[in-house]
Amino acid sequence: MDKKHIILPTILTFLGCSSCLLLYTHAVTSGHNTYFYLRQTIWVVISLAAFFAIRKIPHSRLEKYAPWIASVGIAILIAVLIGGTKINGMSGWFTFGKLSLQPSEICKPAFIIWNAWLLNMTHQAKQKTKFVFATLLSLILWMALIILEPDLGTGIVYFITFIGMHYVIGSSPKFILSILAIGIICAAIIIAIHPYAAKRIRGFFADKESTQQTINWQTQQMQKCLHNGGWFGMPQDNNSQNTPLPYETNDSLFAFAAEHMGFFGVVPLVLLPLLWLIFC
Repeated sequence: MDKKHIILPTILTFLGCSSCLLLYTHAVTSGHNTYFYLRQTIWVVISLAAFFAIRKIPHSRLEKYAPWIASVGIAILIAVLIGGTKINGMSGWFTFGKLSLQPSEICKPAFIIWNAWLLNMTHQAKQKTKFVFATLLSLILWMALIILEPDLGTGIVYFITFIGMHYVIGSSPKFILSILAIGIICAAIIIAIHPYAAKRIRGFFADKESTQQTINWQTQQMQKCLHNGGWFGMPQDNNSQNTPLPYETNDSLFAFAAEHMGFFGVVPLVLLPLLWLIFC
């Protein structure tokens, strides 16, 4: 068996179990119930089962159905713009009772499969120009649907994924740099359109005291966690208290881990995804 077929599942399993352990630790130290820990455990089990099932699908079958997979993904992103639930100023969620789903996250595999199909068609074509334009138009379509929510963070992830795929297949540096330049220009326009994004950027570089209780509060609290954690983590005694964090069970979970485990405790959580990329 190829080494990557062993290492990749091992890395994913370790990262999934680590997230469950962190959520359980959070529940114990903060006095909250174990709801998020149990929910994460269920999703990790489902995700790993799906991973092992999907990896058995032949690439030829994914290639055959790539346009259909992409069409479904785009249709879902359009649907959430029309009938999605607005949460934290973003119309990017479907809610079913207590269950909420973010389509832009679910559609990431469709985006990757579609772009892999386009890149393969470009590689095989004698006249590559039309496929290059098709690739760019496709990127614009996917990005536009996500930015309209607006979900700027996920849009950046899609864009970096697109650049990464072109880098892996050996696209010319001139092409990649051109796409990066266009992306920077578009980002500047988007920031100008959405004042909240501009405030977040200014707040990141602003004086800490002046933004402590304003738009940059989340960043400041995360920095406190990193500082408190030090090299080996904050001592656990009766006097120790968790630094208040927004979204402790998702966006700020890494900061919580850094405060309790320290620099050396969270380094593996950073290095393992990089190792994953190397073996991919």
